[in-house]
Amino acid sequence: MIESDNASRNGWRPSGRCAIFVCDIVSFGRDGRHDGVQGHLRTAMYEALRRSFDESGVPFDRCYWEDRGDGVIVVPPPDIETTVLVHPLIDRLRGALRRHNELSSDLAKIRLRVSLHVGNVEADGRGIVGTAVNHANRLLDAPTFKEAILLAEAHIGLIVSVELYEAVVRPGTGLIDPDEYEVVEVVVKETRTTAWMRISAPGRGVARAPARGLRRSEPDPPARERPMRAMDATAHQGSMTELFEVVKMLLAVPIMTTPEGREQVIGSLHPDVAVRIPRRSQANLDTHSILRTCLDFPGAVGELLAVLKAFAGDSEQMRALEETIDRLGRRR
Repeated sequence: MIESDNASRNGWRPSGRCAIFVCDIVSFGRDGRHDGVQGHLRTAMYEALRRSFDESGVPFDRCYWEDRGDGVIVVPPPDIETTVLVHPLIDRLRGALRRHNELSSDLAKIRLRVSLHVGNVEADGRGIVGTAVNHANRLLDAPTFKEAILLAEAHIGLIVSVELYEAVVRPGTGLIDPDEYEVVEVVVKETRTTAWMRISAPGRGVARAPARGLRRSEPDPPARERPMRAMDATAHQGSMTELFEVVKMLLAVPIMTTPEGREQVIGSLHPDVAVRIPRRSQANLDTHSILRTCLDFPGAVGELLAVLKAFAGDSEQMRALEETIDRLGRRR
């Protein structure tokens, strides 16, 4: 039975920074899925969710949730580790869907899209609100993500935000494997960002996304390459102190101090790099996103440096930035 109270059973409602789980049933309203079939799908989905959450150490009755017709949004209580939403929850949910589908007709089979994000959430008495909630839903609607699930005929597809990927997936703790995730572009309504997806295909375990155009390509490296390539190659092993040192030096370049200036810089980068930069409202966070994305592409830091120099000229700030990057590159 589907409960009507969307608060947790103990009355807890979200406030502040929370993990957000959103899912929906693929092709819920397609031909042949009349009201009776849709009701069956919803019941089966909630049973699979409840069992998977409970068995993963995230008691469903302690979670806040809202029904979305063909899906549901769930916010676990703040004492639950976000890591368990990636594993074991997703894998338990995949197993539950596989068992359901083995005993179901084609119309009654369930395939789920799932998105995970972290951000500030508030409950206003009628539901939860916040840009983080909007973002989680936009990820779920990413056309390339939808296409990848359909092409793989997957029981479940997972897409995670950059924030969650950096905090939970990239470190690769426990049984979480970052190599199972692939970068994907998200362009939905007002949202233009990147995310990471993991597609679980029947009989093949976790499959690399079959959709075209998702692989990272390498921009042509500029002439000033030696220290840039050294920095690119080992970026993720570098210290956060060095990373923020470069961010500070970037913000000393005048064009990087305004949103319009950073937009011009990003627009001058290779399109494969520019489209994957998650934008932020604060200057330091936005600059951090630009740098981190460039570090993921061989030669892109050198290209960023060349673009900045084209705008700023041979200024004192540019010389200091070049010296800092050159010093860090020689150190590696």
